[in-house]
Amino acid sequence: MDVTIRKAEIEDLKAMQELNLILFQKEAKDCTPTLTLEWTFSEKGTDYFKRTIEEECGLALVAVMDEKVVGYLAGWIWQQDPCRTVKISEIENMLILEEFRDKGIGSKLVQEFIKWSKDKEVEVARVGAFIENTETINFYRKNGFEDHELILEMALKNIQ
Repeated sequence: MDVTIRKAEIEDLKAMQELNLILFQKEAKDCTPTLTLEWTFSEKGTDYFKRTIEEECGLALVAVMDEKVVGYLAGWIWQQDPCRTVKISEIENMLILEEFRDKGIGSKLVQEFIKWSKDKEVEVARVGAFIENTETINFYRKNGFEDHELILEMALKNIQ
């Protein structure tokens, strides 16, 4: 089976949201219980994905096999960061359906994101991952990302 990586269209919105919900459910279970699962299909979540598809500084990619969306990537260019002297792009969320992993699809999505970032004259590409998600961290390292920043948190009340 061949995979096609292409820019998402508005017709892909629901498929992207469905994949994002799977991502949120996995991360809420394995990494942080503080995610709002309802966000994905909320007005704000829907607006986020629409803007990612439609706006110049956003990039929404889908991976398609046999006319089925099996993965997606959503990213942005942050041009207005007053604390940085460079133009930064960030992969904000990405998921490949479990049964389609280890086929190079994620790497193809990342490569397309990097190409797009370079075409937009971005100087730094970044991605974040929960520390518990070692598989994802190793994937991004394998795809050329290096450790750069560590964010520490302290729960101020019992969150389950």
